[in-house]
Amino acid sequence: MLHNMRRFIIVIAAATLLGNAGCRKNETTINETGITVIAECKGAPGYLPRAGFLPGKPFGFSVAEKGTTGLSLVQFPSPGVPYKSFRLPGWDAAGHLGAVVTDRLGNSYVIPRPFINTLKNDPGKQNTIYKVDSQTGEMSAYITLSSEKQPHSGNPYGLMGLAYDCETDILYATSVAGSDVREEAGSIYAISIGSGPEVIATLAGIDAMGIGLCYLDGQKALFVGRARSSEIYSLTLSPDGGFEGEPVKTLTLETLGDRGDDKPRKIRFDTRGNMLVSGISFNFNLANSADKKENIYTFGYDAAVRQWRLLNIRKGVL
Repeated sequence: MLHNMRRFIIVIAAATLLGNAGCRKNETTINETGITVIAECKGAPGYLPRAGFLPGKPFGFSVAEKGTTGLSLVQFPSPGVPYKSFRLPGWDAAGHLGAVVTDRLGNSYVIPRPFINTLKNDPGKQNTIYKVDSQTGEMSAYITLSSEKQPHSGNPYGLMGLAYDCETDILYATSVAGSDVREEAGSIYAISIGSGPEVIATLAGIDAMGIGLCYLDGQKALFVGRARSSEIYSLTLSPDGGFEGEPVKTLTLETLGDRGDDKPRKIRFDTRGNMLVSGISFNFNLANSADKKENIYTFGYDAAVRQWRLLNIRKGVL
């Protein structure tokens, strides 16, 4: 019973819920909080009927199904609704996965991330974004992003974070490919997907993990968590989705939580405009990756002084 309960906790936490919300700003107002959340606009995939899920019941993607590698589509259990998992052939093509995002047409984009070891994750392919086609359900390599230095045995990781802006049809990705404990060689990418993948902007020489988007005091900004420190920086975005200016330090997780040196693995915004940050221990190796022991930090933005303030810390998975 405990094993089953643990499985569902992991699945729900690691799943990406799908919906048909239009691309719009959240009702959180700039005047009240200084933050305007960008609502998601995930479209339901065309292959969904093949899953045989009950109509109108919650479902989402999971990258943490027990005993499986790669992507799964899961119908979440509830009274009168059985748990059900659906996979198509080839959904393990990229090995173990990290983030999953879905665009307005129902196409999904995933990034590989090794888990415990690299047996199922080719070290030379960790900087490749994969696409799951909305109509066919086929997973294939979408774009391989260049790195300043070639991947090497001292660092099994490549892509670390992925976010989608439905207002501009742009993917944002972070990578630590080619870096090691001494040298920082990662990049942040802006990739247009409107007429095919095209890298429209790159910020090189920065190792980043978590990534999130919102409007801050009326200006769209990209928030990125550093992989080498506990800091979160913000980048102003231009109207076409590119980067403007230099990254600005926004807040830090240093001295917070039970470790005091967490790295920001994920960054999300709730409907109130609060920033949720998943903090983990990270040292460019796979040690303890099976037991994440994440701290979830919630920060609220004080528009009067233009600062983020810590609201609470809890254990969990974001």
